[in-house]
Amino acid sequence: MTTDPGHAHAGSLHGAERIARWSVVGAFCAFGMMWGICHVVLVDLQEALKLSTGALGAAMTFGVSASIPSMLISGRLVDKLGPRALMAMTALLLAAGLLCFALARNYVTFCAGMAILYGSSGAYDVAINAAAIHIERINQRRVIAYFHGAFSGVAAISGLSAGYLLSIAVPFRWIYIGLAVLMLMVSILITSNPVLAHAKVSPPKPAGGNFSAIKLLLVPTVLLVAAITTLSFLSENALQTWSSIYLRISLGVPVLVGSIGPAGVYAAMSLGRFITGYVVTRLGRCALLRISGVLTALGMVIALSSTTPWIVIAGFLFCGVAQSGIAPVAYSIGGDVAPDKAGQVTSIITTISYTGFLSGPALIGGLAEFYGLRFALGLVIVGGVLISILALYIKEPKPVQQSLSSYALES
Repeated sequence: MTTDPGHAHAGSLHGAERIARWSVVGAFCAFGMMWGICHVVLVDLQEALKLSTGALGAAMTFGVSASIPSMLISGRLVDKLGPRALMAMTALLLAAGLLCFALARNYVTFCAGMAILYGSSGAYDVAINAAAIHIERINQRRVIAYFHGAFSGVAAISGLSAGYLLSIAVPFRWIYIGLAVLMLMVSILITSNPVLAHAKVSPPKPAGGNFSAIKLLLVPTVLLVAAITTLSFLSENALQTWSSIYLRISLGVPVLVGSIGPAGVYAAMSLGRFITGYVVTRLGRCALLRISGVLTALGMVIALSSTTPWIVIAGFLFCGVAQSGIAPVAYSIGGDVAPDKAGQVTSIITTISYTGFLSGPALIGGLAEFYGLRFALGLVIVGGVLISILALYIKEPKPVQQSLSSYALES
């Protein structure tokens, strides 16, 4: 009996695609574990360094500002080299930032850790989202929300685990060291993965196709998507970073209950992102953005309407489910604008939208310093309303540059 070479080749390709898909899922999960734990343990580092909310917000803003230069070049690197090199390098830098936190005894070291962590995090974020767009293209399915769902699910479990470790008196610095070892292992595994080396985000360019980043930036849909993602990131930052601080410091709940804030938000976001795939199939991406903005605002209204911890947590969870699909769906829409420049589009959207992370800590921390954290978290309500308004002006995009791939949408 002879073997059909074509069939064998197709089988090997499908196997490679599965390995690539699960490799990207693993990269999202490691990222989720890191941030899920960091957002819980940050309260202990803040208290150890005796930082006010204003000082913490300023350090976070300084850290996020370091991510802008890295994201400006990361899109081109992904389009040129594929995601593996950037993912491996930034995972190593994330480990270095976590070690800075473990060793921090003063504000300067803390700010340095913030700069390294957020700077490398921005580029890592670009790389894994561009890789997820690549997976969407080769599978011809809307799966990016599931990748983000895996990130959030692992972050939720990791956040609760961190809360438990802190409650049994495990030193928070040891937890940072453990995370640094994890990211070092991720860097080694990604570097040794031959499949990711061949994963290209952008297919070959058609003749005459040369759209610069400036031209892409001037596309209205890209600008709208970037603005919506900016507001979404501001909401995510508020929920993930400040929910534990609000519960533990403002409301005075025990550490394990306080960890439910960010961990519960991540769990809610994971659930919401898996639901997103179903909702997008039934209603479409633009409708989901419009609905999600309104529900995000409603969730935060519930959270801030009471000081009873369980009502506050319920509002945070509702808000997390509501806004969970905004960023992945926005990335998906942006990727369809110029399929042959998916890496650059992702980089543009991520770079602009990180101003939500950049401005969020300073705004919330500054407002909290003068008016209290409860008042400051009201920014999420404003952001949710604005998301719904901006989404009214988005339609399913017609590609600016026709891709050779049949994945390109026709509006």
